[in-house]
Amino acid sequence: WKFINVCFVWLPKMYIWLLMVDIGTVFLMETSDINSMIMNSVALAFILSLDEVICESVMSSVTQFVLENLEPFQVGDEVESSEALTEKEAYGKNDDDKQYSFSGARFWMRMAMAPGQLILVGILTAFFTGKYYLEHCQREEDGSWVSKPIEEPYSAEMPFLSFILAPLPFDIPVKTGPQTWLMPSGQPDFT
Repeated sequence: WKFINVCFVWLPKMYIWLLMVDIGTVFLMETSDINSMIMNSVALAFILSLDEVICESVMSSVTQFVLENLEPFQVGDEVESSEALTEKEAYGKNDDDKQYSFSGARFWMRMAMAPGQLILVGILTAFFTGKYYLEHCQREEDGSWVSKPIEEPYSAEMPFLSFILAPLPFDIPVKTGPQTWLMPSGQPDFT
């Protein structure tokens, strides 16, 4: 049953999540002004919270009550209670906490205790932002990134693999026609 659960629940959920992150990144990066950025961010947050809204409206009140009152699973003695320390032990622990540097092992042990989700979000943000720039922009001689020329597709039909592999950094070629937009070159004349 675990194999079926992974294949038919976990993998589709992960794919939909990946697709939403990829499309959401493109959606927000293509926004040109701050008002539209705020509106698009709110729209994306609404789309991402739809599953919770559906869950709340479909589940019975008893099920919601049980889910709200679940206690977190405790594994052994993970967290040392500060109330169990005497004043002298607490002072000594505070002194120890103040004596570390970036090159010391204690700093890196503390970094290992950093919130894993925060670090993961940072890594994923960097990955999908970099993916956006690599797919939608080209690097100029001066080091700046500008939009690639936009080409009109030959037909409205897209290869199925371009949809399946869209969130991954694979380039599935699509037949395109003439350019419909090209980044203007040179400096703008404001006179």
